[in-house]
Amino acid sequence: MNVEMTIQRMYDKFPKLFKNRADCYNRLFCEPGNGYEWSNGELVPKVVINHNYTPEEVERVEAKCTARFVNGRAFQHKLMSIRDEKIANLLEKLRADPNYAFKINWEAIDNAPDDKYHMRERARRWYFYNDISNEVDFCADRVKLFNPPPDIKPDWAAAIEECKEMLREDGYDVDSVQK
Repeated sequence: MNVEMTIQRMYDKFPKLFKNRADCYNRLFCEPGNGYEWSNGELVPKVVINHNYTPEEVERVEAKCTARFVNGRAFQHKLMSIRDEKIANLLEKLRADPNYAFKINWEAIDNAPDDKYHMRERARRWYFYNDISNEVDFCADRVKLFNPPPDIKPDWAAAIEECKEMLREDGYDVDSVQK
């Protein structure tokens, strides 16, 4: 699956986790043990590698993903503000346990911003930012960002470069990383 389809699936399946490309790139390229492996020059979920999908199944997923693109790129159609997330989480808890209504902190919901989408600043959202020591642990030998395969497809190589550019913008020196 190409980069845009992969990102679109991430947006569609987990809108609370993946709000923008940086979130997706963080998971794909910066988190060791993220459930993705390089296969035929593309990052593919391990579950897909271990399953023999028919060409029809693959075509159906690809068609579903590309139908949701905007201007040829993956697009987050389910973007939720912090307040929206709190309300969605509350509704999930109420469906599971109607008695949860007595535990609701309405003030926290009312005070949650409706125009913000992340609690943390962008630079601190990258996996290798260590909140405890304020130091960066790149895990360079274990992340996909610094270990692409020799047969990497052009769109995946471009995604790695886009991810590195985002990291540079956030103050990380990705060019001098030693594996």
